[in-house]
Amino acid sequence: MKPNIVFLLLDSFRSDKCYGESKTSKTPNLDTLIKNSTYLPNTFASADGTILSLNSLFTGLFPFKTGTRAKKLQLHGTNFIDILKKTAIIFMEKHHI
Repeated sequence: MKPNIVFLLLDSFRSDKCYGESKTSKTPNLDTLIKNSTYLPNTFASADGTILSLNSLFTGLFPFKTGTRAKKLQLHGTNFIDILKKTAIIFMEKHHI
């Protein structure tokens, strides 16, 4: 059985207010997900813009090397999303809900 891979990427989100000792929000479903998953608490945006950061995250390139010029994902060349699409049974994505 293939493992499930879920990226929960939130823009303008203070993780310290939803998880950890200084938590001020009630998030039982998020708490359960974190307890049963791999949680990376020390991550940082690679750029000041969401799209620049996402393109950098999924290509492995520095933000200024991704070629991003518009406010949308533009994944050129080999990237993590295309690799996942080739191996995944189901692939879903939703941007800026």
